[in-house]
Amino acid sequence: MSLDEYNRLTQTDDPWCPAWNVDMPWLLLWIFSVWKDTKLWRLPIRRAPDDFAFAETIRRLSFMGLLEHGATDKETCHTTERGLAVLDCIRWCKPIQELDVHSAYLLAVAYSGSVSTNVSRVLTRMAFISAVGIKNFCEI
Repeated sequence: MSLDEYNRLTQTDDPWCPAWNVDMPWLLLWIFSVWKDTKLWRLPIRRAPDDFAFAETIRRLSFMGLLEHGATDKETCHTTERGLAVLDCIRWCKPIQELDVHSAYLLAVAYSGSVSTNVSRVLTRMAFISAVGIKNFCEI
């Protein structure tokens, strides 16, 4: 495949929008859990409308410990155990409440067993407040 043909295939007409960036952490965690250690440019997905947001989200998820770059090749990533726990949290909570990546991260840490019971309770409450908002939390 020539470079021109590759560029044409990976070109996107999708508009850049906030919805893309909101769902990007879940998308990247899922992608790198399925296609472990695949080079970023070889992923079987369409090109992101906002390359900077794509790269920045990978950096942030790596900083949070949810993604890890390959040991020998920095162009590859895979989802860590904590990242898989975050994906599980979204699956468990989806019927009840839509979670963002930060709320799911707090729940994953709380139920990982790596923190004390009291810390788990605090993290669970923080995740709940983050998910439903302080106003709704105070009305309960």
